[in-house]
Amino acid sequence: MRQNTDHIRATHAGSLPRPPELIAANDAKEADGITPEFLDLLETSVVDIVRRQGDLGIDIPNDGEYGHTMSGPVDCGAWWNYSFSRFGGLEPTEVPVCWGSWHGPHTADIPFADILGPVLQINAGGYSFEAANVRHEHEWRVWEDTLLPDGNVIIPGVVSHATNVVEHPDLVADRIVRFAQLVGRENVIASTDCGLGGRVHPQIAFAKLESLGEGARRATTRLW
Repeated sequence: MRQNTDHIRATHAGSLPRPPELIAANDAKEADGITPEFLDLLETSVVDIVRRQGDLGIDIPNDGEYGHTMSGPVDCGAWWNYSFSRFGGLEPTEVPVCWGSWHGPHTADIPFADILGPVLQINAGGYSFEAANVRHEHEWRVWEDTLLPDGNVIIPGVVSHATNVVEHPDLVADRIVRFAQLVGRENVIASTDCGLGGRVHPQIAFAKLESLGEGARRATTRLW
């Protein structure tokens, strides 16, 4: 995964809120199958959400998981066979570390320090992990005595899906700078803890992305 050269880049993990018309079309797809109209709407929706991420300051966008199934049964066996038969010769670009995303106490979450060693043994360009929610934010300290492999980046969550409160951009910048001071400014890509879609109101989700983008800009000013 490419390192930063002149600014802190921002991305996000997982899903984003889907537009109501796409949700309705997906429901209809269960009865009507995949129609040309559905594919046109899906394409338009993905183009719109990618553009919106750019407008909010997200350097590395994704499709918001709009193409993922939203309901109905999934043949997991067929999916695994289809996917892994096409992975030959590919190397993972990012390893996500997540403790689940439900709204609960998370008192049984395994400490990050207990799994970081094995995680870093995985041949990947980047390592994403939760670092903004109240259960795991303190674990930034693991990087005080952990060496990041050369050429790799960390992708810490600096805004959380677990609260409706929108993080202030200065707080986002503080979190980014804290990591950058430990592993190098070129090795930090700012992200969300997990997907925002379905976990917070859409207006809150996009406000959090805007704060993420602005926080990355403010961190860049401090680091370059």
